[in-house]
Amino acid sequence: MIEKRKSNKDYCQYYSPTQKECPYKRGYRRIAWESEKHVCETEDCARDASEFLYLVASAIGENDRKSKARYIALYELCSKKAQKMVCETNKLQDIIFFEKPRGRIIYESIGEGSFIQRCGGTLLYENGEVYTMYGSSVNSECAYILENKCKSFANEVKSFIKDNWLMVRDFPKHSSYLGIDDGLTSYFKFLSKRCVGYEIEKTELGKQVVAFDTKIDYLFHYFLFQSSEFNTDEFIKCWDAFMDMVITDKKEERILDFLCYGCFPEDCEVLGFDMDCFESFDKKYGNDFEDRCVKDGLEKAFSLIDDYQILGNAIYSQWRYYNHWATDPIAEFDANWFKAAFKRLKKLRKK
Repeated sequence: MIEKRKSNKDYCQYYSPTQKECPYKRGYRRIAWESEKHVCETEDCARDASEFLYLVASAIGENDRKSKARYIALYELCSKKAQKMVCETNKLQDIIFFEKPRGRIIYESIGEGSFIQRCGGTLLYENGEVYTMYGSSVNSECAYILENKCKSFANEVKSFIKDNWLMVRDFPKHSSYLGIDDGLTSYFKFLSKRCVGYEIEKTELGKQVVAFDTKIDYLFHYFLFQSSEFNTDEFIKCWDAFMDMVITDKKEERILDFLCYGCFPEDCEVLGFDMDCFESFDKKYGNDFEDRCVKDGLEKAFSLIDDYQILGNAIYSQWRYYNHWATDPIAEFDANWFKAAFKRLKKLRKK
């Protein structure tokens, strides 16, 4: 039974009346926040969550069908049946599906939700169709959103896997080989090779699987989502302001937004930064950087960094650490580390 709530704000997943301005500088979450705000300020209280979903989906512009589809797929307060009805009303059946699309999958990377993440991932079909998947678990009914279709890109990924097939074919199939630990369960498929296990890997083979998947993920962002309008200055301006809000508000939701739902990793990919687990940074500057930050202070420690690319790699790797490896990401999160890194990156940015 769907619970009736007292006002539209009780159905919101992004907007809160206590927020004087949108905390999301751009992207899907800003659109969702603004649309929920519009409904709260202009519509009578919805009868239930299903009606609220319909109102917000209608408020999202007709020219932004992907944001509309994503909002419906991620809305958790009503049933799948209601989500499907809203999709049909908005004529989105061509881009959002509630059953796994048929066809030959040449690449799949799915993460089953941990304590801070829902289930989600990416699927690439041989015909070039790229889908993002959202759900509560791999075995539940999930939503699949068609993001793009590019046959040449599918061929690019297929060739990349084939070029590395001698390594891929030796990847472990079972989770016990990847190292069992608390965290995000992953399901990989590279052509005919399947791997299932935990991304918090403890073995060299497990690290190889995740590293290879990361390289393909980079191809996705570089080939499909690169934006010529986005640059380092915009990146720093956006995320430095977000860190200010984290410091000021001291709310767990802000950190979770950054780690799980924002577009920070995509921005890093667009700028050409590589999530290399601090490998390039440690190699050039030593693996005692965190100790130096404590001893000398963040600003002085970062002032010694003189390589734009390597610092960018470290920033991306720091996000990944909190997103994936940290035991308690909320308690450990250090917004001042990012602010110091952004400040130094701005000085080192490419002309």
